[in-house]
Amino acid sequence: MSKRIVLDANILIRAILGVRVSELLVSHADEVSYFTPEVAFEDAAKFLPVIAERRGADPAPWLQSLDHLKLIVETVPLI
Repeated sequence: MSKRIVLDANILIRAILGVRVSELLVSHADEVSYFTPEVAFEDAAKFLPVIAERRGADPAPWLQSLDHLKLIVETVPLI
């Protein structure tokens, strides 16, 4: 049985802004299935530009990375 982990928006943001979380997600992608509600990606996309503005950074690369994260994190609808 494969392991399953549900990620929230905070973890998605840490995967974009940090190193450790993204390394963990990628290195275990063959052994673990990652899931998140659709709203978590929406929240991360909403808050990344705010964080970028505070840091004086361009949010575009971060938002592109968030889109790439969808390759290993499956979204599930909230019921």
